[in-house]
Amino acid sequence: MKQTMCFGTLSCYGEKQGLEVTILSGDRDTFQLATDKVTIRIPHTKGGKTETDEYNRAAIIEKYGLEPKQLIDVKGLQGDSSDNIPGVPGIGEKTALSLIQKFGSIENLYEKVEKQEAELKGKQKENIENNKDLAFLSKTLGTINLEVPIKHTLENFKVEEWDKPKVLELFKELNFNRYIERFSLRGEEVAKKEPKDLFKIVDKTKEEIINLINKQKQMTFYLHTKEEQLPEKIIKEKITGFSIFNAETKEASYIAITEEQIAKDLKEVLEKEEIKKIGINLSKVYILLKQIGVDLKGINYDIAISSYILNPSHNKLEIGNLIEQYLEIDLERWIRRRNKARANEFI
Repeated sequence: MKQTMCFGTLSCYGEKQGLEVTILSGDRDTFQLATDKVTIRIPHTKGGKTETDEYNRAAIIEKYGLEPKQLIDVKGLQGDSSDNIPGVPGIGEKTALSLIQKFGSIENLYEKVEKQEAELKGKQKENIENNKDLAFLSKTLGTINLEVPIKHTLENFKVEEWDKPKVLELFKELNFNRYIERFSLRGEEVAKKEPKDLFKIVDKTKEEIINLINKQKQMTFYLHTKEEQLPEKIIKEKITGFSIFNAETKEASYIAITEEQIAKDLKEVLEKEEIKKIGINLSKVYILLKQIGVDLKGINYDIAISSYILNPSHNKLEIGNLIEQYLEIDLERWIRRRNKARANEFI
């Protein structure tokens, strides 16, 4: 309702400033605002495409046989349940239109009713006579306010270049990912952090990783997998790699490893209750390891669960999404650049 009131006030303001005003709205209540200078555009879908119908004063008169402002009286008689406007019981759109076409307004209708000159019959006559207050109340409720206080000048309403980085930040906060793509805002992420800003990647052997885990009594890790369609597996994936993060030195390491090597060499640390396990989607990790004969113990912290607790409306809990959301790193872009750099080394 407040939005429609602003439409009305601004359309009058624009017309007084000598502008040709266009209102784009799906709300046909705005038809009452149509003039020779104010055009209402109503979007609709046809054949899978969005089209718009235009209504100025002449188009309203042609369609309804009434001046645009007389549509307020029509609304007063027929009501509108979507806007909690009661109207007169038993009076629908066709009857309301014919009555206003005949009498011109609700005021004239009731003036004729009181003089017994309205020539109404039966139930229609009874409903109109018994619901005068509802009719006038409904007309008031259906009238768009044209006098909302406006403190700004016309210059303040001019469209300016938008702050794309700020819009991107807001869209990310609201998880408007589809709109980020639609408005091509990915290119605005110039301030993205790089992994090197948060940690460094170091090469470590499998033995060094195992020694580190045993020493720290804690492991922050991630299992890399690829799809493998085996009927005996609950999760149709195969473990191909193992990453670990050292929070003390801010170092990350990756080793390519087979499931057989995990079951043989990492089984002991993975099954130690006293070694705290920190990771993401650890319920899935538990099953992946169980499938190769490793019983994961010491589960301490799941990043996906923590993210959900912080924001239950954010349902994208995969590692890439969470890295982007909380670490401000575009993982896919970083991987593409890293792979390109590596490829150039061989040219």
